[in-house]
Amino acid sequence: SFFARNRDAAELVKAGNRFYRHRPDRMVETATVLSVASDGLGIPHVRYNLDIQKLRGTTKFSDGPRSLALETFMSTYRAES
Repeated sequence: SFFARNRDAAELVKAGNRFYRHRPDRMVETATVLSVASDGLGIPHVRYNLDIQKLRGTTKFSDGPRSLALETFMSTYRAES
C-alpha cells in the first residue's frame, strides 16, 4: 500500500544519504539528502542538494536545495548499492 511504501522509504531516506539517477545523456545525478519533513497536509518531502556530473569527465554542476515529495523522490533516485 501507499503508506507502507512511505514508511519503508522514510527509513531509507535520511539526512546525509546519497541517491543516484543515471540519465540517457551519460550524466549522473547525485542527490544528497538534507532533511525529510511533512508538509501541512502530512505529505513527506525530501530536501536535497543535487550534483550532476558527466559519467566519464570532469564537468560538474551543483544545485540546491531542491525539494520533492518522498514518493516522487523514491521513483526518481536509487540508493547506492
